[in-house]
This record gives sequence, structure tokens and C-alpha cells, in this order.
Amino acid sequence: MDGPGAAVPPGGAAWDRPLRFAAADGVGLRGGVWNPSGGRGHVVLLPGRTEFLEKLSIPAAALAARGFAVAGLDWRGQGLSDRVLPDALKGHVGDFAEYRADLAALLAQPEVADLPRPRVLVAHSMGGCIALGALLRGELAADAAILSAPMLGISLNPALRAASAVVVTLGMRLGQHHLWAPLPEPARPYVLQGFDGNVLTGDRALFDWIVEVLRREPALRLGQAPTLGWLDAASAEMRWIARAARPLGLPALALIGSEERVVDPAALRRTAPRLGLDIGEIAGARHEIFLEAAPVRAAAWQAIDAFLDRHGI
Repeated sequence: MDGPGAAVPPGGAAWDRPLRFAAADGVGLRGGVWNPSGGRGHVVLLPGRTEFLEKLSIPAAALAARGFAVAGLDWRGQGLSDRVLPDALKGHVGDFAEYRADLAALLAQPEVADLPRPRVLVAHSMGGCIALGALLRGELAADAAILSAPMLGISLNPALRAASAVVVTLGMRLGQHHLWAPLPEPARPYVLQGFDGNVLTGDRALFDWIVEVLRREPALRLGQAPTLGWLDAASAEMRWIARAARPLGLPALALIGSEERVVDPAALRRTAPRLGLDIGEIAGARHEIFLEAAPVRAAAWQAIDAFLDRHGI
């Protein structure tokens, strides 16, 4: 299925060009391009874990309305890209280099490579971690970067962090990389637990839309828990970024919600000065800043517009 697999959410827009392509290791990927003739340049829009193109259609629509062409993808193991384990609910990689291979494959597609410049990265959560890893390794060129709740640390209390490290280390030594992380009901998508108390968004209508999409399109589902291998790979990449952090050499903005409880804001604040990242805190925002209630989302876009204007993009 190349086009939208489910109804586009309120405020979103279906992509104009569906993409089907493969990473260098043969993993099949789904992507899409919005507003390909956008004259302001193009945005590479990178999602977080569990996300899919239909959710990206909300920020993509906002960016297209600002004159940008937009290209996005489903990472391997999620959305309608290939699932890499027999249990399709397990989003898994053994190394974040696999995600960077997905990104390289997207950028190599003629429909993306030929988009107008400048190039702006807009990356959310895990996508921010992947983007930073690629930028710091010199594997990705861009003219500016905007990171939404970038995953530079995962929000865990000290006891759970220590226990998680022990379980992951033991599991990897025993070759059990494919096992679920030890969370209750690991295969159940997080949003199916209900809106009250959720850490993603305060917008009930958008939350309910995600629930309905996953009920109608089970192929888009991903379990709330990652695998032990994913946790090990994510921890290794976040440690690498913390060690390798240096000025990115491009204008860069990170947005973080005042109500963030998924990624660790302290990790962002520690690392941002060495990366040359400006930080903008969005009052009232939870993790999914681009899927927040309208006033909160408007504040995020106001910060983004000011950043782009300040740097002449």
C-alpha cells in the first residue's frame, strides 16, 4: 500500500508522491513526498518510534503551507515498511546504523534528491537521535535542523534505569536481542491504554484518531515496548552522541514540551550547548509537539517560523 493506509487526520494532508524503495540491505521502505514543487526549499521529515506517514501528514501539511516540499518515510520495523522480525509488533534494530541506511535510501531517491534547496531537517524523538548521529558522522548534509523532543536520553526513574540496564545487558549476552523489554503488556500499542494520563498529547481528537487508525489498520500497529536489542542499540547511540557532541555547523533548534515525560529533557539541556542547539520550551506540550492541542501547536510553529526567519530560510 503506497498511498495513505488510513484516513488523513484533521489538519493533515495526503502526500502527493508515494515512494516504495529499499535500503542498501534490501529492507523495503515506504515513503512519501508532499508539495514537490515547493519553492522555499525542502524538508526531510523524520518520525519517532511507532510512528507512520499518516501521522506525519500533520506537520507535513503545515510545512507545505509554508512553501516547502516535504519528504518522509516509515522507518524499518514500523508503519508500512518491512517488519524485520516474525512478530510484526516488535519494532527492532540491532544498530542505529540500520536507521541511517533507511535515511540514506530516502535521500537517494530521485523524487527526493531533486527537490529544491535549501534542505531543512525536521525530526521528532527517535528521528532526532538518528538525524544527529548522521550529522555528526558526516553522513547527512543539511542547511538547518529542527528537532522536536529529540531522544538524547529516555525518561526513567533511577531504579528503573538501573534495572533496565541489567536486563538489557543480560539479554544481549544470552543472545536474546529479539525479546520484549520487560514492560506490562509489551505488545499492546500505547494509545490503546486510553487518553487519560497519556504522555503523548493533550488533544483528545487527535489521540482518538490514532486509536481509530490502529483499529482500522492493524498493519500500522507497534507494541509499546521495544525489543532488548532496540534498547541496547538506542542506548549505544545516545552514549555515542553525548561523547561525539560538537557544533553541528548549521542553525539548529530543539523544541521540548514543559510536560515532556518520554525523553529526558535534562539530557537535551546537557548536550545542546556542545551541539550548538538553541532550545525552545513549549508550554503545556507533552511528547508529540506536532500533534498537540491547537494553541500549543501554534506556539511551536511560532517558534519554528521565528527560527527560519532569523536564519533567512
